[in-house]
Order: sequence, then C-alpha cells, then structure tokens
Amino acid sequence: MTEHSGIDQRSLDKAAALVQKRKDILSASPEKALETLISSDLPASLVQSFSEQDLYFLCHTIGIADAIPVLAMATSEQWGYMLDMEVWSRDLLNMDSVTRWFRALLLADGRRLVRWLLVERLEFIELYLFRNIDVIVREENQDPSEIPDEYFTVDDYFYVRVKEKPEILPERGDDDMITQEDLDLVIRELLEKILELDHGLYQNVMLESMGVVPAEVEEDVFRLRNVRLAEHGFLPFDESAEVFSPVTLDNIKSMSVSRKIQGVDVNDPLKFPLVHLSGIHGTSHFSQAIAHVDGLFDRGEFEMEFAALCNQIITAEQNMIREKETLAKIVNKASSYVSLGLEIIQGPKKEDDNNFGFLCASLIKQYSLKNLFRLGYGRILELKHMAERLSRDSWFSREKLPLSFWGENYLGILGGLLVKRPVFYDPGASGSLYREFEKRDDLERTENILSDIRIFDDLLSLVMPRIDRFKGFFITYDNVLLTLWAHRQAGHGEHNEGPVSLTDFIFFFNRLWVSGERSVTRPGVICETAKTDFLQFLSTRSGLKDVEISQRLGRVLEKIFNDIEKEYGAVREKDLDPRYITHFCVTK
Repeated sequence: MTEHSGIDQRSLDKAAALVQKRKDILSASPEKALETLISSDLPASLVQSFSEQDLYFLCHTIGIADAIPVLAMATSEQWGYMLDMEVWSRDLLNMDSVTRWFRALLLADGRRLVRWLLVERLEFIELYLFRNIDVIVREENQDPSEIPDEYFTVDDYFYVRVKEKPEILPERGDDDMITQEDLDLVIRELLEKILELDHGLYQNVMLESMGVVPAEVEEDVFRLRNVRLAEHGFLPFDESAEVFSPVTLDNIKSMSVSRKIQGVDVNDPLKFPLVHLSGIHGTSHFSQAIAHVDGLFDRGEFEMEFAALCNQIITAEQNMIREKETLAKIVNKASSYVSLGLEIIQGPKKEDDNNFGFLCASLIKQYSLKNLFRLGYGRILELKHMAERLSRDSWFSREKLPLSFWGENYLGILGGLLVKRPVFYDPGASGSLYREFEKRDDLERTENILSDIRIFDDLLSLVMPRIDRFKGFFITYDNVLLTLWAHRQAGHGEHNEGPVSLTDFIFFFNRLWVSGERSVTRPGVICETAKTDFLQFLSTRSGLKDVEISQRLGRVLEKIFNDIEKEYGAVREKDLDPRYITHFCVTK
C-alpha cells in the first residue's frame, strides 16, 4: 500500500513539474517558447501534454509558419481543435482558412493528416474537394489528349481541374493571403497523399466528392464541430448569449451548481487549460479566491469552468480570439464581473479580515462562476438602462444636444454605458480611458454621476435656457448656467440669454473673488457671497428652493467653483481672453 502510494506521489510530482514547465513556456517569448519545446528531452510528449486550447494559443504566439515543428508533434485531437476554431465564419466554411491550415499541416506531417481526415473527417474533406475541384472521369478507351489541358491527373483515371478561387477579403488578423497557386498546390498534394495511402480509397473519395450535397453536408459537419467545441465551453451562439442575461441575488440562490463539462476527464490534470487563469493578477475578490480554491474543491474542475466561461463569452460576443493578448481582455472581463458578483454578495474587504480569500472561495463553491458573472453584469446592465432612459427621456435629448453637453467626465461615464457591452470610464487607467467594471465602488461612482446628470437635467428643464442663443460656442451644462449667472451679476436681469460680452464678464470676474492681490503663488478664492448669489440665481430661474438645490447639488456646485479657482484664480483682468475661457461663454 505504501509502495503504491509512493508511485502515485511520484506521478503527481512529475505531473506538477510538467504543468509548471507548460506555464513557463506559455509565458515565455515566442522565440524562447519554441526553443524550449524543440530542445526538450521528450519534445513530442511535452507538446502533446498541452491542452488543445493552450497549444492553439501557443502556436499563434509563435506564428503558424514557425510552429510547423510543433504541429508535427501535436496529436490529431489538437489538430482537430485548431481546425474547428479556425475554418468557420459563423456557420459557413471559410475555404481560404481551410486551405491555409491544410498547407501548414501537410508541411507538418502530410501522411498523418490525410489518414486522420479520411478516418475522422471524411465528410469534411469531401466537401472541401467538392467546393474546389471539377472532375472528369476518363472512359476506358478515351484518349487522354481529348481531356482539356487545364485538367491534371494523379492516377490516369480521374482528371481534376482546380476551380478559380474567388477573391475573398481576409478576415481581421489574417495577414496570410491564399493565392490560386497555393490552392493548386494544396489540392494536388492532398490527392497524391490519398492515392499513396490507398488507391481504392482514393477512387471512393473522388466519386463521393462528386456527389456531395453541399448544404446538407456543411450543416452536418458544422453540427459535429459544435458538439466537439461544446466540450470546451464553446456553446452555440443562442446558448452562449445566456451569459449576458442578468440575474439577481435572489435568483442565483435557487440555482443549482454543476462544474462538470461534457466530455472532459476531470481526472487528467494535464488536459486542463492553463492560459486563462495565468492572466489573472491583482487583489480583486476573484484573484484572492483563486489562492484558496484547492482546499475547497477540485482545482481542475475550477480551471475548466473558468476557461468554459471565457469561451462562452467569446462565442456570445462573436469574436475570433487567436492571441494571448486578445484572450487577456476576455479573461479580464470574466474575472472582473465574477469579482463584482462576489463583492455584491460578500461586501468589500475589511482591513483586518484574514479569511477574506477563503470566504470568496467558499462563495465560488456555492455559486457557479457563470452565475456570479451574470450577477455582476446584471448590476452593470441596470446602470446601462438608466443611461439609456436618461439619453432618451430628458431635457437635453429634447433639445437635441450631443452627449458632449455634459462635459468630459459625465460624457465619459454616459458614453461607456451606452455601448453594447458597458465599460467603466477611468481616465486614470493606463493605456485606455475605459476598463471593465471591477468593484462595487465603480458601480456607486457611476450611479452617483447618473444621479447628478438627472438632477442637472431637471434643473435645466426648469431654468429653460435659450440654447439657440449660444450658436457658435461649445456649450456644456455648467458653462450655460454660469454664463446666465454672469449676465445677472452684470445687471442684465434674470432672463438675459446667450454669451456674455468681455466687458461685462470682466465686471463679473472682479466681483467673484475675495478681495486682495491675486497671483500664481497666491491664487484667488471665490467669495461665499458669490456662491450664495449663484444658488439664489438658480432658485429664482428654476422655482426650486435654494436649500433643495444645495442639498441635491451642493457637492457638484462646490466642485465647479473649485475648478474655476484652479483655472482662473491666478489670471489677471488684463490677461482674460475669450478664446481660453471655457467655463463661461464670452464674446468680444
């Protein structure tokens, strides 16, 4: 018994070392990854130990042309996954992609490719031949010279002409164009390899390919492809779209949890994909839970469940994901929304909570990753619907004003919510103004800004500024209100509209500040009487009580005054230039 346990432990240790080696290769540069694979003691065993998904991304990282030695050592199942992923455009075969991959696999191991196609994908190869060749069967006494010159033969019985390849624009990411010459060479080599393998089988394939009913065969081949990909989480589009159907916390409490993926052997840890979870870093709820998964349930099932979630998102968004960098965006979306779902249930982390990661892992055991994702997405979708209602049923939409009317920050939030898949506006993020919603703070900040926009919109609908009088100016919600107030301060009455003259603005500007010398080292401060007057102006124009306006918008109004102080606090009267004044509409 002890000896048997020792053998098992040695096997586990070897498996763990192999998994680590695969992780190192997946994270290495293309050149280093290829060198490590080729120079390995048992390169074929190492290549074949990769899951189909990991090897697919690795080959694209290396580059298909450079990865031919890797493809030569790959299993037929790994080949099949790559073909299933690559050669379909929705539910139609992309013949250029088929030719491109046949060319690569013929270079890798042509005899094995043909043997595998004839045994495992016979309908597929027959459909490919039907779509790309015309065939003439030479009669027994027919002179070959009677057959047109454009036909060739490899057995002096079936004469073949490769059809003219239609001009097809390459898909995004396809830099390798397939030419007519490429197609001719691939067809000829396929036929020669089939003939070498079995002459009788060659004749059967040629005869059957001539009688293919393309629509029926393509539908059948596509159905079988979907069955195979379902084992990796790539469900049909209508089923995958369920991942973006929101659920509430009450909903998911009654939902059953199953981590079993059809067709996956959970007892073979080497078959679980590594590339998905390897891209998760940071201190989010989900990343902290990952470290505690092993103590609660099978990690392999967890890794496969997360990979399946990512693959379901890929299918639902109709994306073609080939590179790890592109996959990282899907992984980030999945982990961010799961983290959001966990935070909705668990709440934010407390500083002294040492069991936080374990508690999050316990929630993952209790709820499926997909349902946690849907819970997080459901809250985001609520904000999206709020933004849509705001952009549809509001004063600024009735005035036909653009989103830019709400200024950079508010515009960013609204714009991020109004796209198909909402994103969070974060100008402080590196590399982009937008990122995925990651935590409840993102939701609360977005909801607060939507509330501010709604309140300002209601206020403007009562103030009723004549927007047409500001023609030629870049207007925003704040510079319109501030300009109307400047008119009042200049003594023009309550209902003067349009931009203010520079002379009147200077009069207003000088009354804005606390008395005293202003300079770069001692910028000016807006006096409290000015702030009170602005509040009274808004109250007079809107009919609302100034206390009500202060309670609802005091924080935002204070920020507007802070911005004015920062922008103009050190500007002297003689330096005021309408071209550089953005918080007010000023004309010469």
